[in-house]
Amino acid sequence: MAENTQTSSQLIPLTFTYLRDTTFTSLSPTGGPTKGGSSVTLEGFGMKNISSLMCRFGEDSEMIVSATYLNKFQILCKTIEKSILTLSNIVKVYTSLNGQNFVDSGLFFEFYSSPNITSIDVNGGINEGGTIVTLSGTGFDVFGEIGITKCR
Repeated sequence: MAENTQTSSQLIPLTFTYLRDTTFTSLSPTGGPTKGGSSVTLEGFGMKNISSLMCRFGEDSEMIVSATYLNKFQILCKTIEKSILTLSNIVKVYTSLNGQNFVDSGLFFEFYSSPNITSIDVNGGINEGGTIVTLSGTGFDVFGEIGITKCR
C-alpha cells in the first residue's frame, strides 16, 4: 500500500457583491384584476439592472415574478393570477435583487374582480376617436370611487 503525501491546494477566487436595498416611493397602478396581467411600475431610488431582479405580491411564494429594469428610478413587474392562498385582496409588494431575499417596499397593491359588462351602447364612431361608448354592468367602482375605470 502506497501513501500519497502530495497535497494540492488551488485557490479559487470568489466574488461577492454587496447591493444596497432599493428605496421605493410609489407604484402605479395601485390595483389590478385578480386574473393578473397588470404592468405595475415601482418608482424610487437605487434600481439595479441585474437578471435576478424580482417582485413578490403578498406573502405567498407563488406570487413571485421577474422584474424588468426600466431605469435607475423604475422597475416593472407584471402581476400573475392571484393565488388562492393569498387571502387578502390588498397585499404588500416586495422586491428582491438576488431572487431569494425579499425586502418590503412599503407599498401595497389591491387585487379586484374584473368588471362584469352586460351591454355596450355605441352609435358608430370615427377613426380619430372621441366616440362616447356606454358600458353597463357591475364592478366598475372597484376602489369605491366613480370615474377611475378606464377603457382601452
